[in-house]
Amino acid sequence: PLPMIISYRGELGERVACQVEMAVHTKAILDQLNIQTYHFHKPEDVDEIGVILKHTFMSRKPTAILTDSHFWGGY
Repeated sequence: PLPMIISYRGELGERVACQVEMAVHTKAILDQLNIQTYHFHKPEDVDEIGVILKHTFMSRKPTAILTDSHFWGGY
């Protein structure tokens, strides 16, 4: 299993144009690789990390948690 926490840049409200490519391609690449993704939008979403990690290790599959700027308080 491989749990990943990914800073997910480039969505609505992004101030750096070159980061938009990340939002365009990251989710699509993870989907193509059949990697389960979870999207954290607000700080309270971190309460789900224990359940997500438990599921990741139980299933022995990689998991990606995408953390956007709203989660980090950037917008």
